[in-house]
Amino acid sequence: MKFLRSLVLMLIFVAFVAGATYVAMYRLDNLGLFDREPVAEEVVEVEPEPPGPYPFIIPTNGRDITPATFEFSFLGQDVSLQAEVDPRIYHGAVMAPRGFMLANDASDAQRLAAMQDYYNKLTFDPEMDDAIISVVTQLRAVRDELNLDGDQYAELMTKFVQTIPYDENRGYVDHESKALGDPRMPVQVLVDGLADCDEKVMLLAALLSHEGYATAAFLYEQEQHMALALASEGEGFAGTGYVFIETTGVSYVSEVPTEFIGGISLQSDPVLLIFDPFEAGKTRGTGSFSDAAAAQVARIVSVRNAAEAAADEKRAYIEETPMSDEDFAREEALFNATISAMNTLRATVDNLGYDTGEFKDRAEAINWIDNNAWWE
Repeated sequence: MKFLRSLVLMLIFVAFVAGATYVAMYRLDNLGLFDREPVAEEVVEVEPEPPGPYPFIIPTNGRDITPATFEFSFLGQDVSLQAEVDPRIYHGAVMAPRGFMLANDASDAQRLAAMQDYYNKLTFDPEMDDAIISVVTQLRAVRDELNLDGDQYAELMTKFVQTIPYDENRGYVDHESKALGDPRMPVQVLVDGLADCDEKVMLLAALLSHEGYATAAFLYEQEQHMALALASEGEGFAGTGYVFIETTGVSYVSEVPTEFIGGISLQSDPVLLIFDPFEAGKTRGTGSFSDAAAAQVARIVSVRNAAEAAADEKRAYIEETPMSDEDFAREEALFNATISAMNTLRATVDNLGYDTGEFKDRAEAINWIDNNAWWE
């Protein structure tokens, strides 16, 4: 027993001496009394704060849903479309985290790269694949029935998204705080039946990308507006290699409208955000809008823009020139052609974006111009 007591006391003493020695040597070292080479302090570069949680879908139980039914016309054929959506996917999209903040010292390049990543994750979450495929399957049936080429198929998908009613209460972006808003994911648009500009752009990008087209987005930060960019066979809009598609109302692929829903006027230069579904396990497409189709659109727009002057000219001629009933009927028909050009070769939607059914799609418009545009 005495031996154990002595052993314990000895161990305590040794530990005390060792600790005291370590402390003494540490203090002497701090005083510079040991002759040794200084160790260079390791410099650690601090990366800017990464974005917060990106959106992702976790299937979630919730109430029953009924996806919206969308009706529109293309090349004179009425189309009715309804997506097949798993309620758990829809509610998972609703509950998915949305906004993120960047560090105050993040550069513009870092901010735009983060926004591009953010919109890609909103657009291509794999949980939405079945819903997107259900829409694409119905659009393919229309394509096959009408024997559409690649340009017309892109126009069909565009017309579908353009005629989705516009919801101006969504998608606010606070650029001062560098925080993004609360945009719906494509599967939500298919159920809710409403969308604002970036929500429409994401849905159209999801559809076009699934069908092999290369897409991006034109982001107008100053005006808080987004349009879709579809790969172009030629130089495209402003030399970007993409044609412009306005999704908030009906217009031609590659046409850049001068008027937008909500009275928006685009004055700033857009930045290009690339849609790339690679991270979602998909291949980025190579499909594009042809130069021939873009040239036809340019012709349509030119004829339409000249129609107003032609109408004024024809009206003045009718009012000032004596003529027979037969001549009057002929001149009246020519005048009415100018009015038809103004009304059917431009967007024909009401204030909420509903298609009125009068718009002439590109192939129809070219055929009509060949037979009626006397002023061209």
